[in-house]
Amino acid sequence: MALVLLLFAAICLRAQTPKYYRVQIFTDDAGLRELAIKGVGIDHGDYQRGKYFIGEFSQRELELIKQSKYPFKVLISDMSAYYV
Repeated sequence: MALVLLLFAAICLRAQTPKYYRVQIFTDDAGLRELAIKGVGIDHGDYQRGKYFIGEFSQRELELIKQSKYPFKVLISDMSAYYV
């Protein structure tokens, strides 16, 4: 019985864990400012000025990136699984 409860708790915790993605966005300074205004967190990541920005983004932020005019590439589709 305890094992069943432990498995159930683990499944519930996993379901509540937000999914994050590592994404490369091909843009410049102006594009990053535009994305930041829309709510995409650009305060951490790897930026090659005028070329691209690589960062970890939530599902909500990824949707905002998809709606933008900037090309992007998802490098890692589940950061939690990647680190495990």
